[in-house]
Amino acid sequence: YNLLGDAYQNTGDYEKAMNYLARIPNKSPEVQRLYQRVAFNKAALDFNDEKYTSASGALRSTLVFNADPTILNSANFWLGEIYSASGKY
Repeated sequence: YNLLGDAYQNTGDYEKAMNYLARIPNKSPEVQRLYQRVAFNKAALDFNDEKYTSASGALRSTLVFNADPTILNSANFWLGEIYSASGKY
């Protein structure tokens, strides 16, 4: 599972990577960490492209697993920034 997920991640095709990883049943901690990293990278790309709705969705996807606390904390911070900028407190 991880090789294909890593390949999508490394090519920057985060949407395809997220879709692939989401379909894996009984995700190992390693797959959970990869999913979090892919979702966060997609969110960063969307945020930089000012696609805040899509970025928000990807950030919420990082919260599904608690495999990487650093990504989890960063996702919460950036969600707060998006909500604050859009007046959604």
